[in-house]
Formats: sequence, C-alpha cells, structure tokens
Amino acid sequence: MLLSDCKKDNDSPASVIQKIVGRWRLVEYETTQNGQKVWVKADTAAQQTFINIDNDGLILDDQGYLPCCPPEWLTINGNQFKIIKKEGVFTAPMCASVSCVACPNLKIQQSGNELITTHCLGFRTRYIRD
Repeated sequence: MLLSDCKKDNDSPASVIQKIVGRWRLVEYETTQNGQKVWVKADTAAQQTFINIDNDGLILDDQGYLPCCPPEWLTINGNQFKIIKKEGVFTAPMCASVSCVACPNLKIQQSGNELITTHCLGFRTRYIRD
C-alpha cells in the first residue's frame, strides 16, 4: 500500500473563477499609519469604485476598461487561474502615461460576499459584492 500526503486540487479553473464573477464595490483599502497597517473606509463620494470580474478572469472598471497594469494570473483562495485575454478590451486612455511595474499575479481571498485583493507590492483592497 502506498500513502501520499499530496492533496489533489478538485477545483477546476472554471469553478474557481465562477465564485468571484460579478460586480464588486470597494469598501476599504489598507494603509500604514504610525507604522501599523490599518484598514481605512473608502470615501464613497470620492472613491465610488467598482470592479467587474468576468468568466475569463478579466477585471474591468465600470466603463469596461482593464486596469492600467493588468495581471496575467489570479490566485483565488490559493488556486491559480490564467486570465484569458480578449480582442477589443483595452486599458483606459489615462494608462498611456502610466509606467507599469511587472506584477503578473493578483492574489484574491474570497469568502462569501467579501473579496480582498493583494497586489504584488503588498497593497490590499477590500470589496463587497454589489
């Protein structure tokens, strides 16, 4: 008899992404205050920010644009998902003046109607399903 500690991942890429497909509203972002990381409420008047995640893993704003420096992969609750690029989907015009730092993977922790993103530079944001 052969025993193994290997865990088989039963989540298919389609089932992993389906859990986060939809519209999400920014509610908080993490910042450092007095040397401590704290969550700060997003000012709803000034920062009414939404993201829309589609079945291919694309993260779009409310105007249908990609973020200025879009990731190539999503790691959703520990499962990697390769984003499927589409023809005719572009970054916002303001992105022309943005110099991107290579950040190919966006980490996402999703639990129920809450989603926390962690960018490769450590910046975190919290969203709720809209």
